[in-house]
Amino acid sequence: MFVALTALCSASASAQNCTTPPPNPANGTYASCTSVPSGSTCTLTCNAGYAKSGTEQTCQAGSYTGPTPTCVASFCTASPPNPSNGTYASCANVTVGGACALTCGAGYTRSGPNPTCVGGTTWSGAPTCTPNACTAPAPVANGTYAACTTVPSGSTCTLTCNAGYVKSGTEQTCQLGAYTGQAPTCVASFCTAPPANPSSGTYASCANVPVGG
Repeated sequence: MFVALTALCSASASAQNCTTPPPNPANGTYASCTSVPSGSTCTLTCNAGYAKSGTEQTCQAGSYTGPTPTCVASFCTASPPNPSNGTYASCANVTVGGACALTCGAGYTRSGPNPTCVGGTTWSGAPTCTPNACTAPAPVANGTYAACTTVPSGSTCTLTCNAGYVKSGTEQTCQLGAYTGQAPTCVASFCTAPPANPSSGTYASCANVPVGG
């Protein structure tokens, strides 16, 4: 009789235990809890970059009770991937909502705001490094450049020479914010008017006489 009662009590006590852990929440894992006594909990461990929100549920008579804890983002664990011609700072441990600074290479400028930490390895925003443009080239004697306030990298600004002058050379190319190559010039090609008449004399109509003519 005593043995049977002992076995019954043992079975009843065992039945009060929780034999499996609660379901894992997003970004977290419960310990291997195969026999949690009634009144105890099963430990939840959140992934790197996440923190536990709430407390573990309590085992009560074989099942867990209470609100389920979650794992919420707390910081980022790595920097965003570097874009072409740019490098991010070391942004591991940047808190959620914090920014990661992008530094662009020489001749490039960041386009778009720095990304902000969402959590773990997730960032919001992806700025790029764009080639610097050029302003108008330096003035040329006897010529005028077009209204080139912003010349994209890889492009040129057109030079127009004054009447009686022709362009010698080709326009320089904008490369990452600076012009490369030899600047063109405007050289005389013909005379646009005759010389001034001397006393008691008159020159013919000599407009368009070639240089040396």
